[in-house]
Amino acid sequence: MKLQALDGIEDFIDIGVCEVSDPSERSSIMFDIERRTDAHTDVTEWCDISEDVCIIVTVSSPFLDRHTDTMSEPIFIKMENEMGISDVTQYVDLVGVEHV
Repeated sequence: MKLQALDGIEDFIDIGVCEVSDPSERSSIMFDIERRTDAHTDVTEWCDISEDVCIIVTVSSPFLDRHTDTMSEPIFIKMENEMGISDVTQYVDLVGVEHV
């Protein structure tokens, strides 16, 4: 799945791709996405989700590379069905302030 972070108030930027290899986990994710978007998708194809829908996932990554603006080897943890846009971590909070 493609991961994005909030850049500012309403813009999202791509910060990586998280591979989900466990078939049962993939099915569970697709079920959640279909339930929230009313779209029927195939787990082998990319699916665009409307900008009106915010699906929060928890991932674990050793670091966010400031040079490429991507997460290093993200691992899917879980879907956060009780969270919404107000719970999204902003990009600046992931990267922090670079010291000169």
